[in-house]
Amino acid sequence: SIPNYLTNNANIYAATHFLWNRQSELIAKSEYYDDFAQLIFLEFQSNINFGRTLELLGESNSSAEFVTYSTEDDNYSGFIESAMKLANKKTNKVFAVAIGESYQHKSLFNFGNVVECILLPAKLFKVVKHFWVLNNFTKTIQGEFPSPVTNSDFNKAFIENCKPVVYVDAQHGLGNRIRAIGSAAAIAKAANRELVIVWEPDHHCECKFADLFEYSGRVFDKSLLKEADMYIDVFNYMEIEPGAQKDKPVVLNDTKDVYLRAAYTFKHHDSHWQSENEFIQTLKPTAEIQAFINQLDVENCLAAHVRMEAGKGLDHNTYDSVENWTQEGHDELHFWRDKSHFSNFIKRIDALIEENNELKIFLATDLEENYKVFEDYYGDRLIYLKRDLYDRSKEQIKYGLADAILLSKSKKLLGSTWSSFSELAMRMSKTYSSIEMSGKDF
Repeated sequence: SIPNYLTNNANIYAATHFLWNRQSELIAKSEYYDDFAQLIFLEFQSNINFGRTLELLGESNSSAEFVTYSTEDDNYSGFIESAMKLANKKTNKVFAVAIGESYQHKSLFNFGNVVECILLPAKLFKVVKHFWVLNNFTKTIQGEFPSPVTNSDFNKAFIENCKPVVYVDAQHGLGNRIRAIGSAAAIAKAANRELVIVWEPDHHCECKFADLFEYSGRVFDKSLLKEADMYIDVFNYMEIEPGAQKDKPVVLNDTKDVYLRAAYTFKHHDSHWQSENEFIQTLKPTAEIQAFINQLDVENCLAAHVRMEAGKGLDHNTYDSVENWTQEGHDELHFWRDKSHFSNFIKRIDALIEENNELKIFLATDLEENYKVFEDYYGDRLIYLKRDLYDRSKEQIKYGLADAILLSKSKKLLGSTWSSFSELAMRMSKTYSSIEMSGKDF
């Protein structure tokens, strides 16, 4: 086998070569070349992004805070707890540095705020301190340093302060987002973790989660993907995005948060139709949306959801363009939208009216002209929620949620295949005894 001294030297040479090509001025700044190179190698070996190492050295424009463990602190676990409070207070990143038995670098990701927990042997701390002095960070170093923190105390403090959560960054339209949230909620419940919803308004859905639901859990209106990619496990199912892997099985790490990003359900043994819908059915609409729902009595109606927008020739909106999916997915979308043309629904509804002449119809559709066609054809049989908007604006999404809930209150649904909105109604319903889907059942 290769002697250790040769391996160690090779690692130092490799780190020095990396620095020379990446940021050579750092070599000139350092007084302890071998130790500096060893620090760089250890950071690399621990999968620490080089940008984070630069932050540790004070060699970036980061506004991170730096704290060091000293004799003024009661115990190491309390020191880390204080660092987390500081990060939350400043909405920032905190480097919590201590002299330790051996090098360790772990991160606590706390709702977008980060504590970098770092142990450095004395010779490596000397390297970091040298850069701090050069960058006028001397105020960070307070008190006398106690005996080195043991690896055991470090790991104990990390576990005590680590409360892993499940983040779900819900994407695309209303139905897509809610099914992704339901899936993540099932995973979180089974793992006894807090669920954190990330719901960023965009052209697919121009509203906030709070515009739709009365919800006491934690919700973020901005994506945390960039931060999550650096610190925690990420499962991104949005296949058009760099690095995404749709349907990759979700694996939970006991000491790490997980960040789930999708417009779909996630692959995990605790995420299935029943467990996902258990959470979805607990979501309570706002009083405004409930007032829309209360306008109509649809319990004995046939529910019909006609989804035609985004079909061939009807995909001119940005949220329906091919850029949102793969070409294969877009072609399949066109195929199923053609199957959900209003004429196919009318044929099936006419057959059902022949069986029950008293039948009334509750209609939800995405095109204004479809309401006109159905109203002219069915007259007083037709019930629908009147509105003036047919887009993805905040006000229209509110009507959309009301539509989905009204659809879910019937006993029979005629749905549109390959529509997450029809799926949403199914997930919300506790009353369906019969479901028929366009292109499959009629």
